[in-house]
Amino acid sequence: MTTIRIKNISKFFPYESVHSIDNFIVIDDTDMKWKDAIIEVLKKYEIVEYHNCTPGYFRLDFDNKITLELQYNEFVNIYLTWWDNTVYIGFSNQAMNFNKEPRFVTIKKNID
Repeated sequence: MTTIRIKNISKFFPYESVHSIDNFIVIDDTDMKWKDAIIEVLKKYEIVEYHNCTPGYFRLDFDNKITLELQYNEFVNIYLTWWDNTVYIGFSNQAMNFNKEPRFVTIKKNID
């Protein structure tokens, strides 16, 4: 059995806002294990602040193109993009061409 642990998410970028670049890992998610893991982990987070969109514009809902910013430490962020059954993991991101300013929310883990 495969276990996927995703920790320390600091930002959630919705559909086609940004894409991770300089990817050092690319994974085909044909069995949807990554998708399922991301959906489950997003249920544990809450929105702190909306950026470049009005409050309520989107939620932490999974779509077929999302990017998560994972805070590794105070100096390094890792970006995980799930895009049409492929996972891309890299050290930076790039806004999509049609976005002047990426839409995203800062998020924090719920304390249950």
